[in-house]
Amino acid sequence: MWYETPSKMEGFNVVAGRPLVLAMLGFFLSSTCGCLASAPQATVWLGTSPFCAASSRDCDLMGLSYVRSDTSGDGLPCLRGEKVLCEAPMIPLNPATPDRLTKFTVVQYNIMDRPFWVGQEGQWERVCRIPQALARSIATQEAIDVIVFNESFSGICAQNLHLTDLLASYGWPHYLPTVSAWWKPSDGGIFIASKWPIVVSEDMVYKSCRFPDCLAAKGVQYAGIEKVLNGHTKRYHVFGTHLQAWGGPQVAAVRSEQARELARFVEQQEIPSTEPVLLAGDFNTRGPGNPQFQALIDSLGVSMPPIVGERKATMDVDNSLFGRGPWWVDYVLPSNAHQQPTKSELHVVALRPEREFAICVEARLRPFYVAPYATACRKTRHVRDLSDHYPVIGRFDYAN
Repeated sequence: MWYETPSKMEGFNVVAGRPLVLAMLGFFLSSTCGCLASAPQATVWLGTSPFCAASSRDCDLMGLSYVRSDTSGDGLPCLRGEKVLCEAPMIPLNPATPDRLTKFTVVQYNIMDRPFWVGQEGQWERVCRIPQALARSIATQEAIDVIVFNESFSGICAQNLHLTDLLASYGWPHYLPTVSAWWKPSDGGIFIASKWPIVVSEDMVYKSCRFPDCLAAKGVQYAGIEKVLNGHTKRYHVFGTHLQAWGGPQVAAVRSEQARELARFVEQQEIPSTEPVLLAGDFNTRGPGNPQFQALIDSLGVSMPPIVGERKATMDVDNSLFGRGPWWVDYVLPSNAHQQPTKSELHVVALRPEREFAICVEARLRPFYVAPYATACRKTRHVRDLSDHYPVIGRFDYAN
């Protein structure tokens, strides 16, 4: 998909400041003590001088907490009105389940953060809420080591307040740049965020593709991650990908070729067979009980873990953004050629914020952000879901 960073918005204007040195702080703390101190909460000033028109309601629209109002904020003073300072809500992270060096948990999540020229889909409102929902609904119960994101084409909550800033606030300060290629109009929307230091990385863009997916740098991202607990380390290897979307009978052949490219890329990393390797992504292949999926995992040399929990689909009819399915298309799969988990499972959760929120879903000829109550917004909806996909949690235990 084609993507350009929005340079203007409609509904409110933004002047923002990003948190400083969050990744460096996380790296130092995790490397020295095996723990992560609370990073500074991500903040943003809403309202642009000289005619500022921001209010505490603007913080609420984005799922952020109101801090204070000011006539200057972090920039030029307002001749009229005020700016408001918003911050990511505080969420204490003390998982109910103790972490272990030999336990590794990966969340795979297609967040449907598509460019605005595709349509108004509440991109910014949803991106603002996704990290806090991951923290509140999952990370308070169990440690999340890595998150693999798909369709993160902009990664913006408000201008200059990015998804990665918010992730750092909730304990995932390490991340890789989104997969991209100079010859592609759009990046691939794939990136890996981690609680632990990423010590080696590599990207690859698929040669095989079919229009319109060929416009995006869809491929695979590799992260070698060193988990550190109580002075001990263990290396894990995570590959994040997004295979060819649906688009006709020929796309199955494209996905098969992409799987072969992915398998070759994994092999080229020359990872010791004694270390764990996990492949995560939106494979756009319905499983686990069909021949196409079985052929796919045979080609990749991976295994399908048991499914636990009530939900049996990562896309489902009860989704308030786009209800369809039920289909299971998102996976975290262990490599058969590397260290085998002693226990593994996949668990889908319907990730939702604490209350519904408003988004604009129709704003003609507006290929940039439009707020849900702006005059340019022709249709507003209230939703509870944060994407058309539900995240899948991959839990893996390994021997010492």
